[in-house]
Amino acid sequence: NDNFNKWILKKNFNYLMWMFSKLKKKQPTFNCTSEPLEIKRMIIGATLMISNNDFKKLGGFDKDIFMYGEESLLCYRVIHELNKKIYNIPSAKIIHLDGGSYTKNTNEVREKARINGDFIYFSKSLGKDVALNIYNNRIKIMKLKKLFYKVCLKKDIVNYYSLLIDLYKDKIEKEKKND
Repeated sequence: NDNFNKWILKKNFNYLMWMFSKLKKKQPTFNCTSEPLEIKRMIIGATLMISNNDFKKLGGFDKDIFMYGEESLLCYRVIHELNKKIYNIPSAKIIHLDGGSYTKNTNEVREKARINGDFIYFSKSLGKDVALNIYNNRIKIMKLKKLFYKVCLKKDIVNYYSLLIDLYKDKIEKEKKND
């Protein structure tokens, strides 16, 4: 009976998460066609190609971002400073060894770097107040996700969201102190 209750909770949770995922309209970045697809925001760094001339015009990657987020800011600058478009070209073939820049033991270090890089991107492209607002909203969403996974008895995922929430709160506090 207890196993059945866990199974029901898990099934309902998975269905609920699937429904929520369908509510969000995502911009397509994976191109299943044979034609180039214009990307309105950014391309992941592992698949990003830019001319040497344009890269030099922009001064390369932003020096404030060590890792995670530098490609987002570069793409933003290509669109807004160079007035160029970004495309996903289906004929380009990329092999990306995902996770090559970190090990599983550096989860907190990796997440801090990602959170910091994203914050710099949001601050420079949208403004610091908007970046803080985005991070406060991310915390709210993560708290809901944490609650859902708690109900589903997924302790490892609950712990991961607890870590993320703490890291986002720390980043917000640090940025507010810098004002």
